[in-house]
Amino acid sequence: MIDSAQIAICDRDQAEAAFVEIGNDGMPIYYDALQSTELAYQIRLPQGNLISIVRTGEGDGEYPVYLLASHDSLAAGVEVDFFN
Repeated sequence: MIDSAQIAICDRDQAEAAFVEIGNDGMPIYYDALQSTELAYQIRLPQGNLISIVRTGEGDGEYPVYLLASHDSLAAGVEVDFFN
C-alpha cells in the first residue's frame, strides 16, 4: 500500500471518463505527474479539465470541505480544511 500524502480535487465523473479514454497505456503520464514535489499543482485531462493535487502533509484521510458562495449566493469556490 502506498500513501502519497496528497489528495485530488476534481470532478470525479470527468476524471474517471478521461482515464477510461486514455487506457492503461496513457496512465504513466499521470503517475509521473504525481511524483511532483510541489505543494499544489494541476494535471490537465485529455478533454481539458483540470485535476488539482494538494499535498496534505498528513496522509490522504478525510477532510471537511466547504462550499464558498458569493454575496449573491452563487458558488464561488471550495475550501478544504486539512488542519481540523
